[in-house]
Amino acid sequence: HFSAYRRRLNQRLGLTHTHVHKEFNTLKEAITAELLTLEQTKSRRELTREEGRIVARFKKLLNQAEQTIEKDLEGIVR
Repeated sequence: HFSAYRRRLNQRLGLTHTHVHKEFNTLKEAITAELLTLEQTKSRRELTREEGRIVARFKKLLNQAEQTIEKDLEGIVR
């Protein structure tokens, strides 16, 4: 029974891993597109202090979220 349970759990974890990556990548692409827009604006004019903070904050948050998700998912699979 334990091996059957473990097999089902591994299948579910694999699906969860795939879905988390897909959804995170969708979110990351949307945020990256917005950041690109701000960086293109930066080439035409100086960004406001608030815009600069937003760019830096989102980049930092994306990196932290990606590292945390990867670490957590690797810990679950092992």
